[in-house]
Amino acid sequence: MSDLAKQFSERMTKLQLPVETGTFLLCVSGGIDSIAMISLFTRAGYSTAIAHVNYGYRGVESDEDEALVRQVAARSGLRCFVLDASGLPSLKGESLQMTARRIRYQWFGQLLREQDFAFAATAHHADDALETFFINVNRGAGGKGSSGLSYKREQFIKPLLAFSRKEIQSYATENQLVWREDASNKKDVYLRNRIRHKIIPALNEVFPDFSKKIQETFKRQKRERKLLDYFLEETAKQVKKEVPQGFEISIASILQFPDPAIILFELIRAYGFKMHECEQICQKLTNPSGQRYLSGDWQLCIEGRRVLIFNTLNQILTQTPELEVTELAEPPDFTKEIPSNIAYLDGDLCKEKLQIRKWRNADYFRPSGMNGKKLLSDFLREQKVPFPDRQNQYVVTCGEAIVWVVNHRIDGRFAANSCTKKVLMLRLC
Repeated sequence: MSDLAKQFSERMTKLQLPVETGTFLLCVSGGIDSIAMISLFTRAGYSTAIAHVNYGYRGVESDEDEALVRQVAARSGLRCFVLDASGLPSLKGESLQMTARRIRYQWFGQLLREQDFAFAATAHHADDALETFFINVNRGAGGKGSSGLSYKREQFIKPLLAFSRKEIQSYATENQLVWREDASNKKDVYLRNRIRHKIIPALNEVFPDFSKKIQETFKRQKRERKLLDYFLEETAKQVKKEVPQGFEISIASILQFPDPAIILFELIRAYGFKMHECEQICQKLTNPSGQRYLSGDWQLCIEGRRVLIFNTLNQILTQTPELEVTELAEPPDFTKEIPSNIAYLDGDLCKEKLQIRKWRNADYFRPSGMNGKKLLSDFLREQKVPFPDRQNQYVVTCGEAIVWVVNHRIDGRFAANSCTKKVLMLRLC
């Protein structure tokens, strides 16, 4: 067994992957790295199958890649899954590389579920991690993005990450493996290729051990990241609280940290919020309530002494409730408690059609039991109605006037009493 094959087997043993009940799906392009991966897995005795995507981007060359992969699979007695992606469209704003990545990972995930594979393995190696590091640094990535690639993420693994491109090439040559060369890898039109051909060789010339040292740095950063993740997990237990449709974070708890913005970012980054937004948010944490930020289906709002993060999709999907209006033959017993979903109005005062709609920022009414008019936004806040619920608050109007803030209060000018001759009962259906 060659040194690389031995190191590979030792590495796989250290990863302690629970593969007894499943098979490895090897995601193969036909290039030297993925062909070497097939060889290493089969020599180590693992149960494997092969998956290959033919994008059709390079015409005949793409078909020749597929033909080679099928030959290698047949020669090794392995199942081979091939996706013809030549007709699959890209999404708006996607580059060719982004489209290809999205297509292959969606399909690999589908195979994992349908064929009950234990893990899907890609042939990323140490040099890929270094190239990705420079790309992420150029994007302004934080600790996670600049700590290299991960060996394992859910069911996807990168078993060659400990080995360099040079080591893999030596292994492939020694074992007389046959692979395909993608001509596009030699062109510097792609950022990754420019990094591979120009930046990394220059750094290795100045610092002979640069590639090796950066891998050690990645390992250390990953260990430090584990410590940070543990700290954040414990912090979340103290500052986050589940609420309907989302969660809230105590502003006082956030402000106790030396850098509140980075803490907030780490707590909400999974919902699509960016670091620069968290910096803006933290600058306004002591300002009056009402600041809002959107990220996809999620909304963040600063309210009082808390930050609320909730899913707005529920608001969009909620249907407008129906309003049932009934004229009563005789007045109800006003001494008994009235359910929140029912309102009694003086029908003689309701001279226009009653309608239901969502409230608006400029809405006001005259709450029964209070003097004067009040902005509805102030009323809801004083009643401590959670912000997500406020987003879905309905009112009943008579002409331009609000007669009932549904489930909360009627307008005192339209309220029925024991002397009312024509009582209208309003109820939501």
